[in-house]
Amino acid sequence: MKAEGISCTAKEAVLDGHLRGIVSYYAAATLARAITMRSWLGLIEAMVADDLRRHRLDDNKTPSLQVLGDASSLLPGSIGVGR
Repeated sequence: MKAEGISCTAKEAVLDGHLRGIVSYYAAATLARAITMRSWLGLIEAMVADDLRRHRLDDNKTPSLQVLGDASSLLPGSIGVGR
């Protein structure tokens, strides 16, 4: 995808026996446990690191993600969850 000088190359990998988009796989798997954008990114990074250790993900497919904006922003649905 390209737009105004910004490019994104989506990578795929076989995860849990299925070909999946790497970013969407890790984002979906960790979202329910996250409270803030920062915690969501931390959960994604921890899951990726675990999969790298277990050789479930190749080093060349490691996502490089960052939070743009306020990393302490609460995620929708996380308010009043008692965490």
